[in-house]
Amino acid sequence: MATEKELAQALAPAFGMYPKAFRGNYGNPQDAANLPVDVTRGRTASFLGFGSDLLNMFQSPKPMEVFGDVQYEPKIKVPYDTEHFLKTLPLAPTSRAVKIPNLAGSFVPLNPAPAVKAGVAAAKALGPTAANMAEQYMVKTGGILPLDVYHGTPYTLPPTARNPLGEFDASKIGTGEGAQAYGFGIYTAENPAVAKGYADKLATTGRSGPWWEDMVRQRIAKGESIDDAKKFVAQNNPSLAEKIVAIPDKVLAVNKSFYKVDLPDEMIPKMLDWDKPLSQQSPQIRAALAPIIESTAKSFPEIRKADPTGQQLYKSYVNHRGNNADYASEGLRQAGIPGIKYLDEGSRAEGKGTRNFVTFPGEEKNLTILERNAEKSVK
Repeated sequence: MATEKELAQALAPAFGMYPKAFRGNYGNPQDAANLPVDVTRGRTASFLGFGSDLLNMFQSPKPMEVFGDVQYEPKIKVPYDTEHFLKTLPLAPTSRAVKIPNLAGSFVPLNPAPAVKAGVAAAKALGPTAANMAEQYMVKTGGILPLDVYHGTPYTLPPTARNPLGEFDASKIGTGEGAQAYGFGIYTAENPAVAKGYADKLATTGRSGPWWEDMVRQRIAKGESIDDAKKFVAQNNPSLAEKIVAIPDKVLAVNKSFYKVDLPDEMIPKMLDWDKPLSQQSPQIRAALAPIIESTAKSFPEIRKADPTGQQLYKSYVNHRGNNADYASEGLRQAGIPGIKYLDEGSRAEGKGTRNFVTFPGEEKNLTILERNAEKSVK
């Protein structure tokens, strides 16, 4: 459950006229609620139940014939409407005095501009139950498409107080595969198999020692035991069998981690699409790119005349910024573009499918580790 301070921070954006949106520290906190909190609780219920309310409003009863008379079937109420959330959201008012502003908040529009944003924030601050309801509602109505992404690495991200499973560190960018072929940043994949492939590959490369050790490691990385991997490689290389069997187990240790990551939904539309031309990028992206294109045109005037793809724009900008990809990523980030999205290798041929994402340095704090090697975060 959120603290009073966290709740106030979540609710305050919707109430410019009530800068001190918090519950009093006196008496029962549910009965001593002030107006902004209770009105916003009502507005949160209204926001979550909006889709069901519409369906219930326009639902037409079906006619049926009963002994020659036309009657109508009773309406079947669509669940999860505003009334439902008014009853089930945490911090429900217990006295009539505070039930009234709570109910009024479900239909009285106060400062409507940030209503949606405040509604989501308030639902999350009100507690895990409300957060789950909000997510289920938004997914059902198509308001958001929840997207978990995956990251494979030979390293274990260091744990922090905020997340014991670790957090991304932008200073380590380039120490994995190192290619950074689609931009400078932290790479995650929509397809878990892509990330697992990187984890397997990176766990066995860049190690000192003879080639047969790498062959054994590759089999271990795919799940075989050390003994079975040694036996298989030795059987296929009989002249080296003694050396292979004698490899110390500690030399063959394979370090890899497979992470499930929450990539915030609001970041994805803001990302530069590597594969699309400028004319097909979102209006928000085109607006953010306008000054960058003008700047790049000083070195590459042809950039103004064509309809360049995201790839061409990024690479031209990298060259314009002294062939420094880190510098270019930071310039795009400051313009409001948090990263790059592109079709993965298995999808590029058809031009559709799953994507990979590059999160620019400075935005890694928005990536949340949900699982590490199937171990779930407790937060």
